[in-house]
Amino acid sequence: MPSTKELRGVTERAANLETIIGATISTVYFGKVVLRFTFDLLADEYCSFALKRRVLLKLVPKLTEVPGFVDNLNRLNTIRNYFAHVGLTVTEIPSPCAPNRTPDPRKFERSVDFEALYREFIEKEAPVVAAIIEQYKVLGGVLK
Repeated sequence: MPSTKELRGVTERAANLETIIGATISTVYFGKVVLRFTFDLLADEYCSFALKRRVLLKLVPKLTEVPGFVDNLNRLNTIRNYFAHVGLTVTEIPSPCAPNRTPDPRKFERSVDFEALYREFIEKEAPVVAAIIEQYKVLGGVLK
């Protein structure tokens, strides 16, 4: 079972993924990571993940040829949103020893299984990051 720290780390890992996406976009436009572009524009709170994803897929269409890449990238963001925005716990019966649960915002009767979401995130993250980094290197990006 993942620790609470690991579970909460999903949002940090998602932020790292967005940084890799930003570095790749910057490399397409400028041939390198330009910090002002990456941080002033792509890291701005109003520059959504959806926009960065669309730009990445337009600029690096080879990624759409990687089996499952687009679906996995989208799913990683959905999982990130569960960890970042879903946290309400409810008790079905008014009793001090009644079990609590976190309802799924898409279907209230169902509970969110954060452990399963964590495992799914970890499983999908590695190949997505590997595919982006591979294309980043093809574009001339350098990892230090």
